[in-house]
Amino acid sequence: MRLSVQPEWEELTDPKNGHLAGGKIQASDTRGVELLRNVARKQNTMMGLLVGSGAALATGTVLYFLSPNEAPPVSVGVTAGPDGAGATLSGTF
Repeated sequence: MRLSVQPEWEELTDPKNGHLAGGKIQASDTRGVELLRNVARKQNTMMGLLVGSGAALATGTVLYFLSPNEAPPVSVGVTAGPDGAGATLSGTF
């Protein structure tokens, strides 16, 4: 995502293009306003992805450390031999 915003940011901040006059974009500069909106939209997307990734990582960490260390209450077994195949299901309540 950052790589997709780089060309627009460089065009916006390049003094040769004249989009920034005294650190501000003039309302009559339609290309400058368009560049700023695109950069802001991509920045918001990147921030959302960053926050979402952090939340997912935190949730996974909490679930990992709070999960019980014992075996699961249900187990499934599959057997195969020369006389046939079979499956077993065992568990506790």
